[in-house]
Amino acid sequence: MLPLVSAVFWLHMSAHGADSSGPRDIVLCEAETPAETAVYYIDDKNNTGVVAGGPRGVIIPIDETPDASIAVGDLGGPDIEGRMRKFFLMFRLPPKADRKLSQAVLRLRLGHITNENPESPLPPVALYHAGEWLDEKWDADTDFHGLGVANFGDTDLFSEKINVCDAATKPGFVTLDVTKMIQSDYERASTPVAVFRLEISDPDKVLNILDQTSNNYNFFGPGQSPDTAPALQLSFE
Repeated sequence: MLPLVSAVFWLHMSAHGADSSGPRDIVLCEAETPAETAVYYIDDKNNTGVVAGGPRGVIIPIDETPDASIAVGDLGGPDIEGRMRKFFLMFRLPPKADRKLSQAVLRLRLGHITNENPESPLPPVALYHAGEWLDEKWDADTDFHGLGVANFGDTDLFSEKINVCDAATKPGFVTLDVTKMIQSDYERASTPVAVFRLEISDPDKVLNILDQTSNNYNFFGPGQSPDTAPALQLSFE
């Protein structure tokens, strides 16, 4: 995990402000490059790890919902049907050309953690990266960019994992070095799509989605603030 000071510094950098003859930083987020980013969530109401049905009505975009947060994990409440929610962060990467990718950093801002059942320890939240993607779907499938319901529980495609934070993490910025993941995307195509999945991994079923309590990590969403939205920073040499 990178120090906070680096996250604060690159908030003010973009492709427009970098010297074309020197290092170039590109920030991909809803505020800076809305056409190149997308955030979706998928719910598993039975907590089986398998979601059935077509994309429409099952895969929900939140890019145009300013007040929506990224609430990862067990959602429930009085008179609310429980569900396990996972989020997908998608970034269409810019052409690398002849530059070398020196670093890729994914930045999230944790707003708060909800643990309404303290007798059940809240597992860490993890970030998974898709090793392959149909990059041409970004334009061919403008609604979902190739995302399908099967990706909810896919462990073969989403096999690369980084722990984001745990129940002891304080609110604030979380930054993750995803350089190797993005480098592998660029090995696939000149303008690839990077896809990440945020989830609570709960193989032992510690969380009970039927108990009408919420146990999740709440990150700032893409439409809430330019300074707090999920962002991917690419540094080229």
